[in-house]
Amino acid sequence: MRSALHDARKLLVVLPSWVGDAVMATPCLRALRSTLAETRIELVGRPGLQAVLEGLPLFDGFHTHDMRGWLGPLTGSARLRAMRFDAVLLLPNSPRSAIFALATGAPLRLGWGRDGRSWMLSHALPAPKDDRPRSAVDWYADLAAWALQRPVEDRV
Repeated sequence: MRSALHDARKLLVVLPSWVGDAVMATPCLRALRSTLAETRIELVGRPGLQAVLEGLPLFDGFHTHDMRGWLGPLTGSARLRAMRFDAVLLLPNSPRSAIFALATGAPLRLGWGRDGRSWMLSHALPAPKDDRPRSAVDWYADLAAWALQRPVEDRV
């Protein structure tokens, strides 16, 4: 099966808010970079995360955005909308991140279909039905594996 991201020229990845979670997203980012070598991959995250990920060859640009508050997902989204991303991959599971993805105008919006946000995504991966605990690394890597239609073995 062909990946939904296969034809994306510009991909925006919405990072989780916390530093530790952003670090745990690096296996996902590695899988994206290795599979989508010709795609421009840009990240968006809260202030401070850029310094943590800076220097990694996994992305081409970083945008600071704070989604706190009622208007947080919409504030500044016009700037990213003007950049015309083909796709947005949402690592956070929040409805706010899905609202933000809609506000970017990207036709492809991929993420976990949970917390009532599936209708805002063009491609929603159903959340696992079991109650087994999963690490953030596995949540992000499983999302990348589904979005890329290939296994993500490197999870360190």
